[in-house]
Amino acid sequence: MKKRNFTVYASTIVLGFLLLLAASEINAQKRTEFKVEPLDKAASQAAISTDGLQVLNLKWQTAVNNSVTIPGNSVKFSSYGQPSINTNGLAVFRARSTGGRRMTGIYFKHMHQGAVLPMVDINTLVPFPNNLNTEFAEFSAFPRIAANANYAATSGRHQPVYRYLLPDGTETRAGTSGIYVDLGQNLLVTGASKLGAAPGFEFFQVPGTKYVPFDIFPGAPAITDNGTIVFKGNFAIDGVGKTGIFFRDVLDTPGGGNKDIQMIASSDNEIPNAPPSAK
Repeated sequence: MKKRNFTVYASTIVLGFLLLLAASEINAQKRTEFKVEPLDKAASQAAISTDGLQVLNLKWQTAVNNSVTIPGNSVKFSSYGQPSINTNGLAVFRARSTGGRRMTGIYFKHMHQGAVLPMVDINTLVPFPNNLNTEFAEFSAFPRIAANANYAATSGRHQPVYRYLLPDGTETRAGTSGIYVDLGQNLLVTGASKLGAAPGFEFFQVPGTKYVPFDIFPGAPAITDNGTIVFKGNFAIDGVGKTGIFFRDVLDTPGGGNKDIQMIASSDNEIPNAPPSAK
């Protein structure tokens, strides 16, 4: 690979550029490799000069490509989504194989050492609540990782995970998608779920409602260094579709703990200081 020069203004911006450039490199390689350049503290500090401007030469190296066998399988990687990387040099990305039963999963790779490790794949059981032994079917193309902690989050889709009885005694099944979190202990927990209407899981309901579940979690969730997830959620009230931005503090316990989901803003809120045309 040719060396490229990139002008940056701070070490944190260097890391941001690395993420964007890694995605660009994947597209240029026809999605056959995931490449990224790790930065140690010395290189990061060298990127800042007294006038706040410094040219840094980066040498790209391969983190994973199509010659690598997917962990726990006999097939090799074939395509990749956009990676996320934190200041510890830990990257998280979605990748797939080809073949009869295509393998799909979310994987970790430390830039300085070690092999590719799985976070979750389609052979993984959805974590609690799951009384139907349901496995994952698909994941968001863009998993996220905390800036300074080895915490990662992804949305996931699957068949219903929970069976329970309605007040009239009939059986129902629910929970076909959610947000799932790895808090660095190789243990996946549920951060958000479509189980807000199920008894005992009211902490998954839409805030300010009674037993209203989310319909879907579009896009990619974000996660902070404290294990708080931030995500977009769609829901309906009396048949009227709504959307909003929410957060939840997730614990490394079944169900992510029992803290309620909190709302930041929704389509019911007026934009502060917006002109009359925006209301």
